[in-house]
Amino acid sequence: MVQGSVLVPGEIQPDGSCPRELARTNSLGYSTFNLDAFAILCRLAQENDVDLWHFATPQGSSLQKAIAYVAPYLLHPETWRRQQIRPFTADHIVFPGLAAVGLHSQELLHLYGQLPREHSAWVLLVDWIVRAEEK
Repeated sequence: MVQGSVLVPGEIQPDGSCPRELARTNSLGYSTFNLDAFAILCRLAQENDVDLWHFATPQGSSLQKAIAYVAPYLLHPETWRRQQIRPFTADHIVFPGLAAVGLHSQELLHLYGQLPREHSAWVLLVDWIVRAEEK
């Protein structure tokens, strides 16, 4: 089985959207939660010399497109045009940091640096990983 050939096409569309998350009442929150989970999987695979960061289906579905689909709204959630019944905050979001490291993206690293930060153990751990990988 090709790496990512089950999860990615079942969850991510070629335009980067994740329809199951967009159908929820807190669609931006669930979309970012979904991308955090994908980023964690990619990071774990990367630690075992498996590159899922660059996987794409023949139709063009990829984690990179999903990140690009959601990233513009992290700093400006008020521009999100889908249903989000609770206020969205990006202070616990880690996927841009993990993706910045995995994809060697200065743009994602810059975005991650602009996000508000929750002082939870999880966010602090990811911050440490990102800082260690920058060097």
